[in-house]
Amino acid sequence: MRARHGFVLRAVAEAAPRRLLEVGCGEGDLLRALALPGREVCACDVNAEDVAHAQRVAGSAVACVVVPEARLPWEDGRFDVVVCADVIEHVADPVALLRELRRVVREAGVVVLTAPNRAFPWTYDPVNALRSRPVAGLGAYAYGHTHLPDAATIAAWSAEAGLAVRRSEGLVHAFAAPVEAYWAGAAQALWKANRHNRSGSGRGWRFDDREPPFTGLVDGLLALDARLGRGGRSVGMGFVLEPDRPRAHAPP
Repeated sequence: MRARHGFVLRAVAEAAPRRLLEVGCGEGDLLRALALPGREVCACDVNAEDVAHAQRVAGSAVACVVVPEARLPWEDGRFDVVVCADVIEHVADPVALLRELRRVVREAGVVVLTAPNRAFPWTYDPVNALRSRPVAGLGAYAYGHTHLPDAATIAAWSAEAGLAVRRSEGLVHAFAAPVEAYWAGAAQALWKANRHNRSGSGRGWRFDDREPPFTGLVDGLLALDARLGRGGRSVGMGFVLEPDRPRAHAPP
């Protein structure tokens, strides 16, 4: 999660948006960092309990709304940057989601996207790395994903939606991957309140905005991992996408 957040915040800072939307904000993990003074920030999710929690975390500087359907409730080209962090793997129709992100971003804007990677290092999930058929619910397959894409899949989905990959990078390589192996998926399944990615998921642990313990140690590990693993397999992927053709307007 730390590597994913770092990628998103760097990409957003480079784009310097005035208007920003986070699609699939979950419990608001990123919202405080995204809601800089002078920036209009909106956020949405399908999970009503998550949205309510995200609004409490983010405060009045962010407009959080529940979006139960595929179509986003904002007009074409409203945002300079649209963030969609580790959401696309959970939706039934990834291309439809990307078309909506394309629709609400302006022509000179960018979409910042992250996703898990089917081409993960064996140190992250040695059981599934050695099997021809994956073990559902374990390791890379432990988070209720509808899809587990690779970089080529994301590029193909994006192209179909009218977006092109401006930049991509791997997030967490073989050196740091063992730190996340197996326990993180099990912990989410057992304790996270939003573990089923839908409203009414039940009680459990939720994100708060306190600085997590050992942050400096984790950041140092990730910095070393990035140097050692550049160009290799990765647990996650980060993409900066840009409009590749005029947005398709929905029929009246």
